[in-house]
Amino acid sequence: MTEQKHTQVNAPSFLNKMSMKTLLGATKKSTIADMLKEGKIKTGHVVVKIVGEVQGTKKGETTFGEYTAFTGTFLARNLINGEEYQSGVLFVDKSATDAIVAKLANINEGDVLEIALQVALQANPDSNVGYNYVTMPLQSASQNKVALMLTKLND
Repeated sequence: MTEQKHTQVNAPSFLNKMSMKTLLGATKKSTIADMLKEGKIKTGHVVVKIVGEVQGTKKGETTFGEYTAFTGTFLARNLINGEEYQSGVLFVDKSATDAIVAKLANINEGDVLEIALQVALQANPDSNVGYNYVTMPLQSASQNKVALMLTKLND
């Protein structure tokens, strides 16, 4: 009898919504703050990469105020623990949200906006956790194709 080999593929975990809270949920805020204080990671350290296609927006309101989420297809990697995720809903910080909304306004109906983002830590002693997130483009989205963007998770 021939023995069959099975290759295990680590597929991304599905999330109902993708946000810094859900992407870094397994890494406690106090752990990140301690890593910054101890110099194990420095301000500017990239902790998450996100790629995907934005198809639209979803607006709403909670007890914390109004929000805008993006709908589409998104993949992300937590660079602290290596875990990968995928979701159809993405939340990013206000500056990144404003930039993506502005770009969405300039695309044709039915088209998608390709994005590639990286999120870094910025030490902030005035923050209740000791740091903030800073979202930056990996490169101009117009230079990307989703298949190529997926490789950016491994860079």
